[in-house]
Amino acid sequence: GACLASLGPVLLALAAKAGVGGDALGFLFVSRSALYLVGSIGAGWLVDRTRRTHVLLLGAMLLCACGTLGVAFLTSVPLLAIAISTQGACMGALDSGGNVMLIWLHGAGTVEPYMQAMHFFFGVGAFSAPLLLELVIATSDSFEPAYVVLCALLIASVAPLCFLRGPTKPTEEGTGDSAAEADKAAEGGGSDEAGRQSAAARQRWRQAS
Repeated sequence: GACLASLGPVLLALAAKAGVGGDALGFLFVSRSALYLVGSIGAGWLVDRTRRTHVLLLGAMLLCACGTLGVAFLTSVPLLAIAISTQGACMGALDSGGNVMLIWLHGAGTVEPYMQAMHFFFGVGAFSAPLLLELVIATSDSFEPAYVVLCALLIASVAPLCFLRGPTKPTEEGTGDSAAEADKAAEGGGSDEAGRQSAAARQRWRQAS
């Protein structure tokens, strides 16, 4: 959330730093949104095909931190576009990948409070980042320290992922193999019961004769 809302307040400062007009950097919002979509789709495909899902989150967080740090120090417009687009792709990957993993971890029926908590903190970051950036710009006449702090927070958030293993896609219940095994077990149980009844009938016949 903080990364998503951090571009608008510093757009004019970025334009002055790059020596261009503010309207010349408007395309950065488009490129970031386009790569956000690509990151969302790509993460949805990858997370469904890997067993080490936490590595996907870890890589996305580190790349997002690199993009954030690049915004603080780059002065070339093409390089700024690459940094901010990288940021967008990583945010999309974290968004879609995080949602899917949260559902896998807690289950579709009990995930609601955890999902709401995650989006609550997304909103907290998106709300507080512009205010903090404006405060830093007003006091230091520079936005770079705020971006460095944001980069440090992203790197610090990676630390737990180094020690935790992400959830994997749960196996689907009621697949053809398990259903066949259940039918086979039921048939086997039925034949055993029939055998026991036949043995009991023969025993009663012997006793009667």
